[in-house]
Amino acid sequence: MIFVPSASDFAEIDCLFSELSPAIKKWNSHITSKWLLDELGRGKVLALKSENSLVSVLFYRDQPEALEVMFLATRQRLQNQGYMSTLFRYFLQSEASNRAVWLEVHAENGVAQKFYLSFGFEQVGARPHYYGANQTAILFSKQPL
Repeated sequence: MIFVPSASDFAEIDCLFSELSPAIKKWNSHITSKWLLDELGRGKVLALKSENSLVSVLFYRDQPEALEVMFLATRQRLQNQGYMSTLFRYFLQSEASNRAVWLEVHAENGVAQKFYLSFGFEQVGARPHYYGANQTAILFSKQPL
């Protein structure tokens, strides 16, 4: 079930984030419990539940030029089972069907880059030192159909 989470879902979202690998946390060091709660309050969050348990989340912002994906994650033990593909496809079809979508990903995160390319995203640039010294962000964009 895909839904827009509310404040009552925050504990599950925070738990999902705490389960992420150290590398993912390092690349997303700006993301804290406070950031998650603030973004949840803005209402630009989609989540996927399976068997009444939160599995995946996707945070995004509605910018004037495009929707910008800020953060997405799936519970570590449930990765590679298609949950994020389901949620991301829903996001692209329902929220972004007539909008450009932007996002950035750590240059070392090849799995994420492959994931975005599989949805038709194109690499459009890079931001050196975005995640810290010698840690580059790769910029991706997908234009509306």
